[in-house]
Formats: sequence, structure tokens, C-alpha cells
Amino acid sequence: MIICASVDGFVDCVAALCDFNLTEKVKGIQIPGLYVVGECDGGLPEAMAKFAQAIPQASFVGIAGAGHLPMVEQSEAFVKVVRNFLGSS
Repeated sequence: MIICASVDGFVDCVAALCDFNLTEKVKGIQIPGLYVVGECDGGLPEAMAKFAQAIPQASFVGIAGAGHLPMVEQSEAFVKVVRNFLGSS
């Protein structure tokens, strides 16, 4: 799918995601949640940290040395973060 996608289509999708904001809708979530991103993933860590702050029981963790795929790029660190979260829930 990615190879067949046009550049214009990709740009439109990225623009739509940039404008997509659920912050007000998630404030009512009452269960623990975990947001994990790679620290090297552009503006995503900052955006996700702010998003997690809007949810009463959410945690945010940035994985050092990882970009868009922390579960692949730093799998051991990612698994440790998820295990710690699941163990504390």
C-alpha cells in the first residue's frame, strides 16, 4: 500500500492526522493507560506527553534511541516499560 500511495495522498493523510485532536474526548477515561513513543520520533513525544496529561490515569514514556517504531528499534526497553506498566496496573 505504501509503495502504491501517491506523495499527494501521503501529504493529505499527514495533514489530517496533524489536525486530529481527541484531547477533550479522552478526559473522561477512567482506566490506566500507557503511551510509549520513541524519543527520536520528531514532534510525537511532545504531543503524546501532552495528550497523556489530559487523561487522569495515563502514563507517558519516551524510549531513548528509538524513532517511530520503539518496539522494533529498542525492543528490550519497550518490553521493560510495558511489563512495568502491566505489573503496576
